[in-house]
Amino acid sequence: MKRQQLIRLTVQIIFFILFVVGIMNSFPPIMGIVIFAGVLLGPVFCGFACPFGFIQDLIGHITVRLGVKKREIPQSLDRVLKYLRYLIFIVVGAYGFSVVYQILGYDPRANFLNILYRREIAPLALGIIVLFALLNIFYPRIFCRYFCYEGAKYSLFGIFKPIRISRNESKCVNCKLCDRKCPMGISVSDSDTVDSLQCINCYKCTDVCPIDGCLENKFSMKNSLKIFKSKKNIIIAFIGAVLLAIGILISPAEITEADLSSSQNQEAVAELAEIVQGQGIADGSYTGQAEGFKGTITTEVTVKDEKIISIAVLSHNDDAKWYNRATAVIDTIIEKQTTDVDTVSGATFSSAGIINSVKDALNIDNPIQTSGKRRGHGH
Repeated sequence: MKRQQLIRLTVQIIFFILFVVGIMNSFPPIMGIVIFAGVLLGPVFCGFACPFGFIQDLIGHITVRLGVKKREIPQSLDRVLKYLRYLIFIVVGAYGFSVVYQILGYDPRANFLNILYRREIAPLALGIIVLFALLNIFYPRIFCRYFCYEGAKYSLFGIFKPIRISRNESKCVNCKLCDRKCPMGISVSDSDTVDSLQCINCYKCTDVCPIDGCLENKFSMKNSLKIFKSKKNIIIAFIGAVLLAIGILISPAEITEADLSSSQNQEAVAELAEIVQGQGIADGSYTGQAEGFKGTITTEVTVKDEKIISIAVLSHNDDAKWYNRATAVIDTIIEKQTTDVDTVSGATFSSAGIINSVKDALNIDNPIQTSGKRRGHGH
């Protein structure tokens, strides 16, 4: 194993451990650093940080050692399928239909994270993880290549990246080793600069190249403008900008690991029998805490004339977009004067955390149970 791949493997192992112990969830600035690196280099998360990607690489490495021959997806099929993950990204980002949550509840990447976070997943979801692991034996990174909408999002961050792999045509001997080694099916040998959105920065092409100085990582602000060399690239850049706007800036309901695990476990949500839960409680403000998706949610509940008149969230650690979706339960609780309300589809852990923190403030037993074992603070 060459030095560059050894460094990459070390980084992958470190991030895998960070995910297992939950640091990636409880310390969001790490993801901010990874995304910033992705703006410079492309989808660094996919190549260096994604735990499911790491497992796929590990399976691929082991099976190669065992002599398993890798297969190639026909180019005619690859040309069509490689856009599938971007189509999925559009659907996920732009539409909050319940059926989308139900289908993506079996996303193997998200459910693999749920396993790492010691949450239960449906048997079918586990079966899909195993299926893609088996397919990866013969077709490297097949899930990342065609189905991972998160990978599509991260690749769009790097559309204008200034650091890219460049090929010195005068030194290239056209051995095609770089093409055969690329797990994302990129024709590196046909490019002056690797500007494909599929590139995950694994650097296997640079490691396998037999000619020194043929494939190198180069920094140049001109690289950011190379995307405009052809009409095709201009169209890709425009579509990418639109996708990011739809999927990240506009969408009121971003899909997350919490959403995916909860969509297949709605039957696990318990209900309470209390109806008007401000009754018998003295006027005043009461503070409660409960677990959201990424830590403790603290609320302040104000009661007047034995009615809940306001609920304020004092602190939380959950991601803004799906936390904002979850806050719909606040108006529902106040309107119905009861915590016996449904969680919000697509933001179950956050909405359950808000409901449970209100129950805690009012000293109401029987908190809503979300499926799977929870990390962090118990309440």
